[in-house]
Amino acid sequence: MPDSVVRLPSGVLVELADRCAAAGEAGIAALRETGRGLGLSIYDELVPDRSVEELDPEEFWAAVGQKFIELGLGPVRYEQVDEGLAAVCLVAFPEAGGETIGERRSPGCHFGTGLLGGLLSRAADQSIAVLEIECRADGSHGCWFLLGSQSRLEGIHEQLLAGEPIENAIKGR
Repeated sequence: MPDSVVRLPSGVLVELADRCAAAGEAGIAALRETGRGLGLSIYDELVPDRSVEELDPEEFWAAVGQKFIELGLGPVRYEQVDEGLAAVCLVAFPEAGGETIGERRSPGCHFGTGLLGGLLSRAADQSIAVLEIECRADGSHGCWFLLGSQSRLEGIHEQLLAGEPIENAIKGR
């Protein structure tokens, strides 16, 4: 019997995200693991009887986008950046906040990071790392995440922390 779906007002997710972030790394890890569990569940619902090899990327992302809208998570945009790197924009992801954009105590979509990681790791049948590079809570037009290998995203993250523009960090300069 599949798990039932529980709907939460977006403000509750924002408050949960802020409280978990205030608890430090353990709270953030718990939020990511909770998101990961939802991502695994979404994948299992979308693709219950098909192997990963049967997935058409356009069909997959259309189904993911539709499911996210149904769940109140907003539209999804997917872009292939290069051979080993992709980007996803969660256009109106509720974790970033709604009417209170810019007022979050701890901007960043840790639940969303976990959700995408779980969904895509199950789809790829291997670990997929996720790095949020822009968040609506900081005033961006959407929450943008890079998807790729752990080592690739760690290198990009290090360059971003050093002040490199995202374009240069992606190219490894």
